[in-house]
Amino acid sequence: MSSPSSWRLEDIALGVFVAFFFGSMARGQAIYWLARVSTDRALAFGEPEEGWRRRIYRWLHSDRVAHARAALAKWGWPLVPFAYLTVGFQSMVMAAAGMVRMSWKVFTLAQVPGAIAWALIYTTVGFAFWGAFFAAVRGNPVWVVLLLAVATVAVLLARRRRPRLSAPPA
Repeated sequence: MSSPSSWRLEDIALGVFVAFFFGSMARGQAIYWLARVSTDRALAFGEPEEGWRRRIYRWLHSDRVAHARAALAKWGWPLVPFAYLTVGFQSMVMAAAGMVRMSWKVFTLAQVPGAIAWALIYTTVGFAFWGAFFAAVRGNPVWVVLLLAVATVAVLLARRRRPRLSAPPA
């Protein structure tokens, strides 16, 4: 086995690409199946009273998912690979595909070019970003502290703005 110091950048990039590809395929499949099974259950049992099932039910019935479902009905399976090039719309399309019971084989085949594109973009651009980031941080710990402060503020703001689905109505 070779030591990490002897690894070539191309080998590392290929490993990251493969991991991103399979990760994006797994994520898409998970969202597809979660939506498909949840939709089947929701149709059979209606809206749950509380808990995570209710949050999923409400998400599946949200305006964002309805928009993705309408787009999927209009554009069909070619929307699936295109969705990988978007931010935020991707999960909605995957869920809509499950909700409308798109054939699993069609969905999976449509996923492949999108997952390849997504992995390629994040491997190249992401690799360049992290390389630049670590080069900047390496000599100056102030950047690490600054990054942690920004991340903490972002998490606190996101938690503060997120609506509470389980809270009783006012």
